[in-house]
Amino acid sequence: MPHRLLIVHPDPSARSLIYSMLQNLGHRIEEADTPAAALRYIESQPAQLALIGVADEVGPALDLIDQIRRRSPSTRTLLLCETPRPDWNRELAMRGAAGCLRFPMPANQLRAAVAQALPETPSSWPRNSGSPQLTPVPLRPIEADGSARAVHGTQSSLATVCEDSTFRQILDLAEALALKRSPFLISGERGSGRRFLARTLHAKSPWRDGPFLVVSCSADNANGQETLQEVETLLGRVNPEDPTQDEPGLLARASGGTLFLDNLQDLAPALQTQLLRVLRDGDYCPVQSPRVYPLDCRLILGSSEELADLVEQGQFRSDLFYALSAVTLKIPPLRHRVGDILKLAEHFRERFAREAGKPIVGISAEAARRLTGHDWPNNISELKSVIQRAVARCRGHWIEPNHLDLDPRPAGTTARRSGSSLDPGRQAIRPLKESLEEPERKLILEALRALNWNRQETARVLDINRTTLYKKMKKYGLVFEEAIWTN
Repeated sequence: MPHRLLIVHPDPSARSLIYSMLQNLGHRIEEADTPAAALRYIESQPAQLALIGVADEVGPALDLIDQIRRRSPSTRTLLLCETPRPDWNRELAMRGAAGCLRFPMPANQLRAAVAQALPETPSSWPRNSGSPQLTPVPLRPIEADGSARAVHGTQSSLATVCEDSTFRQILDLAEALALKRSPFLISGERGSGRRFLARTLHAKSPWRDGPFLVVSCSADNANGQETLQEVETLLGRVNPEDPTQDEPGLLARASGGTLFLDNLQDLAPALQTQLLRVLRDGDYCPVQSPRVYPLDCRLILGSSEELADLVEQGQFRSDLFYALSAVTLKIPPLRHRVGDILKLAEHFRERFAREAGKPIVGISAEAARRLTGHDWPNNISELKSVIQRAVARCRGHWIEPNHLDLDPRPAGTTARRSGSSLDPGRQAIRPLKESLEEPERKLILEALRALNWNRQETARVLDINRTTLYKKMKKYGLVFEEAIWTN
């Protein structure tokens, strides 16, 4: 639900900056240049949150906080000043202010502070009943609805958290293809988000109100999915002598909805034959049934391996592969989306800290560098588990490197299918672009550390301009701002 925000600052450029930082949260934002104008607005249209900037003296801002508290007790206040003093904390808390922030500050941290300060934003941070303290807030910007969801549970989380251009293009293509009834193949390494993308296709399709079944073609049922191991499981079985003993298959159970067959690379040969016939004819015949039933569900197929390689090795039917490969959505691995690693890490950190009731407000800079330097062979699912364990181990406000349980696998050694017939020499070959990126990232990181993260000096030493340096830092996930709080 949108809130009313009031920005109070005598400097028009500062008001404009704050407005631009907050406008994408979906709230109604008003501005006032004087305390008198702010009070007139509060009296006519009470705001849920007032952001009060300090130009020179803090006294007028403190008086305004008192006035707002008397005239509109439900309005919360945040003080923004360039050089806050720690001894203000107790006084501000006694006056009812939600917090005091050093401003200017990174836009994502300001948005997070606003989201935490809004009255309807859930908060589970424990408060010290002895001496009033300002409430710490998470680093990740919270979406307009204030929700924080698991990546593999809803259609919105990955779409809002991830900003990688390639991944965004895949999401856009998935939305465009969602209206088509034809089957799709989703290719991506284990844990990269195939199930999420299949659910997105289902949610955007005309069959969204029908069932969404996820079935693994592998005997490994570690994710709690159903397994597809027999023809009867897919087609169903009919008992001619006793119809009450009929066993509907997955195709019938998914009627009116979507059936997602994942791990297609492990599909048994007999099932490959049956699936090809279903795709080719658009109908199916249950075992021992004299009738043929029309296919009444959307089929989406997923594979964690390149099916073309399996076709060459004789492990997958070529005609089935060509029937599926007309439309393929290929999800890039997490190691190729370095900019999304910290966004997803913050997403999981906020979620698990809230569920555990722990006052963990962020990930330290060194821990962030460890995360972005890891290869993530199991992609998003591995990152989720690492952050969940880190939250369980953390006893303070920040996740530190010692909280991270990272596999010491060197970068670039992606997990591959056991028993692959590819020779080790071919497996070690990496794309040229990827091979060149790692030394460049390492060189930039070493220069930044040596020069105490001074971007201007680093750009001069590397003989590139600051804009180029910043773009490369964003590309390699090296842009990370520490939170600035007076408490």
